[in-house]
Amino acid sequence: MGHILTQSQLDTIEEIAGQHDWQVRGYNGRGMMGSASCLAVYIDAGELFAFGMELAAADSELASTLAGFRCRLDSMGRDSDVAYWPSITVTGTSLDNDDEDED
Repeated sequence: MGHILTQSQLDTIEEIAGQHDWQVRGYNGRGMMGSASCLAVYIDAGELFAFGMELAAADSELASTLAGFRCRLDSMGRDSDVAYWPSITVTGTSLDNDDEDED
């Protein structure tokens, strides 16, 4: 069972990402098999813990929600990694229909 991210939750995530060099996007890539776009943060894998700590300080309930779903990492051969949560969709948010194939 998944979770649909609200715009307010997304705003919190984007605010934290905006304080760093992290980009928040909708993701519909590897292993998603055509399902709705999910939450993705383009971040160096080594900084994922820092993201989690900052998120917990800003909104502990949202951090617990993300922690309750499996996060996957993919380098995609780029300079940074993408951390994505296949079970957390961004339907109805400003990231809806934003996917990673827009290079």
